[in-house]
Amino acid sequence: MAGGEYKIGLNEVPVGIVVPEHIFELYAFWIGRHRAYQFLLEGRLMKPQQASDVGMVDVIVPEGQVLEAAERKMKQYLKFDQETWSKSKMNLKKGLIESVSDYDDELIDRVVEHWYQDKTQEILNGFVALLKKK
Repeated sequence: MAGGEYKIGLNEVPVGIVVPEHIFELYAFWIGRHRAYQFLLEGRLMKPQQASDVGMVDVIVPEGQVLEAAERKMKQYLKFDQETWSKSKMNLKKGLIESVSDYDDELIDRVVEHWYQDKTQEILNGFVALLKKK
């Protein structure tokens, strides 16, 4: 993540968006279930160092060097035996992949329906107006 005045996190709940379970599972994979539960319900956004401290980001690099840092990491991974690396990665994330793949159209329909409710749109429009002031 780039250092600086950036923030990262999921603020869906405060802006009126229902968080589907598979989004929780992805978030919890990186920062732990208890923290993900708490942070999602609060809509906590974190500055780079905070995000690093909780495990959401692996490294903070100066602004303008994110691409170079990502390319260095990619080159490091490419030095490994690719079959071993990819199979190991799949094994480590098997449960996560299964949990986020196990959702149906009904879930998506409920989230989309909630998105277009007048109350949700009012909250979202208020949030957008605040962002425009910044």
